[in-house]
Amino acid sequence: MLIVLIATSAHAITSARDLFVPIAGRAIAADRRGFFTTLWITNESPRAADVTIAFLASGQPNPSPRTFALQLAGNETRVIDDVGEEILGVPRATGALRVTSNRELVVQARVYGLHVGEPLSRSTGTLWEAIPASIAIGNGETTSLQGVDDKFRYKLYAIETTGHPLTVAIALIDRHGSKLAQKQLYLGVHEHRAWDIAQEFANVRGGALVRIRGVNGSGRIIAGGAQITTESQDAAAFEMLPAREARHRFATAEIVAWGAVAFAIGTAALRGRG
Repeated sequence: MLIVLIATSAHAITSARDLFVPIAGRAIAADRRGFFTTLWITNESPRAADVTIAFLASGQPNPSPRTFALQLAGNETRVIDDVGEEILGVPRATGALRVTSNRELVVQARVYGLHVGEPLSRSTGTLWEAIPASIAIGNGETTSLQGVDDKFRYKLYAIETTGHPLTVAIALIDRHGSKLAQKQLYLGVHEHRAWDIAQEFANVRGGALVRIRGVNGSGRIIAGGAQITTESQDAAAFEMLPAREARHRFATAEIVAWGAVAFAIGTAALRGRG
């Protein structure tokens, strides 16, 4: 699997202690075009940060991913110019990066391509902002990704974030909100997957977005989409929309509110008996 170059990114830059870069690594295409990754990590705290980078290889579970440890001084930014074997474990591989720390971090990755022998000044690429693990969806939760269009290829990336499997229902939705097709796909422990929507939904036309719903398992996933032009390979990124929960699952604030209502009703009933 080759890394897709993204021309623009909609992810907001967010600091967190547990972050995922949706696609990163090294690869060489058949036309000798290379794909590489530069990683920026900024410690938002004035205190030293212990940082661990884990590589989640694509297309397989990663129960014990390879890790790389480093320490950042207060407010320090570390730039890894070419994410290579010290992080990937092999000269060339693609997948996701998980960056964890005891301090708040901002993490970004420039994924870029250039032909072998060309200077860096001729490279083309873009930034992926790392996604906080806190926005991942699980069983009973739904998210959507825009950008599906029959005139372009569309790649969907997903990463399991908790170390537990999850089966997801992936549906292709048209511009009127109608479901055109759906299939279930499985992600294992810390597994990174990349799906080509045209291949997954062969002979289905008219899609506008992809909807993902967790249907079985205790895992959680984050996802990103890439709309890719077929000739230039230029592309645009689409981030997952805010998750929607099933109505049988109540948020903490909602539970507190209903508890307060029940308490008030009970108190009024007791006073009425007095």
